[in-house]
Amino acid sequence: MTYGLRVADMPADERPRERLVSYGPKSLSTAELIAILLGTGQGPGKLSAVGWGQYIRDSSAGSSDPG
Repeated sequence: MTYGLRVADMPADERPRERLVSYGPKSLSTAELIAILLGTGQGPGKLSAVGWGQYIRDSSAGSSDPG
């Protein structure tokens, strides 16, 4: 799933931060957890925070460099 929708435009019960509070971290994808840490969107191609989290997750998935 690719997120282009801004988190602010999502229904309140679907937003990552609200789901974290209501259901805990296991209810969120890695990209959604990264989005919470980022706190804002943009990144390459003006992505939403969750889309940017997916981009970071996907671009670092093949990296063997821990730093």
